[in-house]
This record gives sequence, C-alpha cells and structure tokens, in this order.
Amino acid sequence: MSNFYDCGDVVRVTASFTDISSNPADPTGVTLRVKQPDATMNVHTYPGDITKDGTGIYHFDLSITESGDWYYRFEGTGAVQAAAETLFHVYRSNVV
Repeated sequence: MSNFYDCGDVVRVTASFTDISSNPADPTGVTLRVKQPDATMNVHTYPGDITKDGTGIYHFDLSITESGDWYYRFEGTGAVQAAAETLFHVYRSNVV
C-alpha cells in the first residue's frame, strides 16, 4: 500500500494475524483505531465494521475527508493477541 493519498480517496487498510508458529490465525476480536489529522478518534470492530477476507486477514475501507497524517492501529484479542500501528499521508488539494 502506498503511504500517500489525495482527499476524496478511499483507502483500504489491512491486517494479517498469525499464531505463535507464524500460521494465519483468527483473533477472538479485532479492533481498528483511526486517528484523523484533526485528532478525531474512530473505533471499528470485528465482528461489525471490519471485513474478514480469510483466516487471519481483515480489512476496512476508510473514506478520506481531510489532508494530513492519518494513524491507524489494528489490535487482535483473545486467541491471537497482537497489534500493529502505522500511518499514511493525505495531500492537501491545490484546486479545491
């Protein structure tokens, strides 16, 4: 996934979970925390908002509404306890 986007894009964020032996595995629950550039925090969960694509593979489609740095963190709980956090940048439009 590229780390640079434009306002108005839809960005698919993904997470892959594995067990202690590095085999794909499903957590009991998955949480996605998103911090927008204006510091607004949004929380999404599986089951619920997050889509499961296969064993240990999950995604969520974010509608990008403002420029700046967007941070997100996936967390697995229960059967697979793991977390990963990253960010991407959204360019400010020179036309709008």
